[in-house]
Amino acid sequence: GYYQLDIPRHDDDVVLTIDGVDVYQLNDWDTNVATPNVWEGFLGTNSQIEFNIREFSGASIGALAFNYLFGPDNDPNEFVWTGSVDTNPALSGNWCSGLPSANGISDILVPANVPNYPSLPLTASIHELTIKEGAQVDLTSNNTLSLTGDLNNYGSIPAGATNLEFAGATQQNINGNSFETENLTIDQGSDLVINLATDEMLRINATLSVENGTLETNDQLTLACRFDDLTQRVAQIGDLSNGSITGEIITEQCIPGTRAFRFLTSTVTSTNTIREDWQEDPLNYTHNPNPGYGTHITGVNGAADGTNGFDYTPSGNPSMYIFNNITSKWEKMPNTDNTSLIAGVPYRLMVRGNRSTDITSNLSLPSNTILRAQGSIASGTITMNNFNNVSGSANFFGNPYPAAIDMNLVLKNNINTTNFQS
Repeated sequence: GYYQLDIPRHDDDVVLTIDGVDVYQLNDWDTNVATPNVWEGFLGTNSQIEFNIREFSGASIGALAFNYLFGPDNDPNEFVWTGSVDTNPALSGNWCSGLPSANGISDILVPANVPNYPSLPLTASIHELTIKEGAQVDLTSNNTLSLTGDLNNYGSIPAGATNLEFAGATQQNINGNSFETENLTIDQGSDLVINLATDEMLRINATLSVENGTLETNDQLTLACRFDDLTQRVAQIGDLSNGSITGEIITEQCIPGTRAFRFLTSTVTSTNTIREDWQEDPLNYTHNPNPGYGTHITGVNGAADGTNGFDYTPSGNPSMYIFNNITSKWEKMPNTDNTSLIAGVPYRLMVRGNRSTDITSNLSLPSNTILRAQGSIASGTITMNNFNNVSGSANFFGNPYPAAIDMNLVLKNNINTTNFQS
């Protein structure tokens, strides 16, 4: 089971060893000061506990007090996974103290170094899930995992988790390490806070739904894109009428390997520069900081590589343009190192591929790339008014939201629209 070991008193030199690893050592006596929670973790039938003590001087000879606390005795709603039989969480033989409750009040703890790790069923409703370091929980066959407490992932959740639902009445937290899920839903007015370790990310592959409550991203959320998903290549955010999102989000766009101009806009308003976002903040035009991400944005030649943020090419031709709706003319981008992406502002960008592409040769093969930007999302009503109202004029605008728009519905009742090209 899962134990907590305490040493309330010892005299003098002590070493506590669990399965060959020294977990506590003190070359002194404790002056009767309690040393609680010296170690906690899973102890199986083959675990070995070794406690060494040595007396230096004094009247006492190895005074020692040693306590242990068995997990479920401390928390009747906590159930510890042992995996003694197989990966099936419906078998009582895989748990300490019987099966967890199916009514969503149980706290599940999955320790490391067990024979088998759990594979959750199609639906599961629990209070809190804790995955200890070195352990894992398989959610790949899961239809919906609903939690009313925290998700503490200090181990791993293999790729392929489907639906995670946070339905608590008070604040809930996602703690620990990176993982990915298809869909994430926040419901029942709960507030969800992402508190992952430094440089760790939660990746959503399909849909983020904040139906009620608030999501605080702590800048650790990515709306991912996948080249292998032809039905929904880019993750999206659902209706935010009754919910809200604070903090920044990274949004990804998958650009297939075809050398072509693309009409693109960002779905976040970034605090970075375009060079930092879509060019991956390179040192020079040959630098490929993050393989598979970013592209070259050109506009200088000669020895001027990096001037105004642009990558060098022999011709020096620009590859990024903005369209002036008022004058109905294309204008080359003035710079990428002093301009940030704004949600809904569109660009025409020549994408040759990712930054591994040799841009000094027109014979270079194109490659897939992912363009990403980090910033805040737009919600609510956005008014666009920089349009040319002269009959027959072209106007260029982008979708400011990280969600697909059915333009047929947008234009259905617009009697003034006679010709629209997307």
